[in-house]
Amino acid sequence: MGRLDERDVVLGVPRSAAARRGLNWDLRIDPGHPVLFDHPTHEIPGMVLLEAARQAAQAACAPYRVLPVELRSAFHFPLTLGLPCRISATRLPAQDASEDAALRVTAWQSGRLAFDSLVVASLCD
Repeated sequence: MGRLDERDVVLGVPRSAAARRGLNWDLRIDPGHPVLFDHPTHEIPGMVLLEAARQAAQAACAPYRVLPVELRSAFHFPLTLGLPCRISATRLPAQDASEDAALRVTAWQSGRLAFDSLVVASLCD
């Protein structure tokens, strides 16, 4: 997902076979991560969800590397640590002749939309 250190990867293979189809992942949580979890908490920090959106864009655009140039995100309710969280990405149709990719990335927990982000990324060779 564009990271050299395994500890920095926040997207994991979904547990269910149905979720493995398409651009779906289980959110991987490491509460001991020194950057993503800079203080003890019972909720998943917003930085983790932003990183999940970036990694989902990278995975969706492989084999190209991506450089996010725009993120528009909404946090609908706090995500609870210890409960499963599903990350999904949808590639959106190009709006112009640019070589940017646009994706909608969402996070779901307990059947509710918790996070929604539009990620626009430049594709790099």
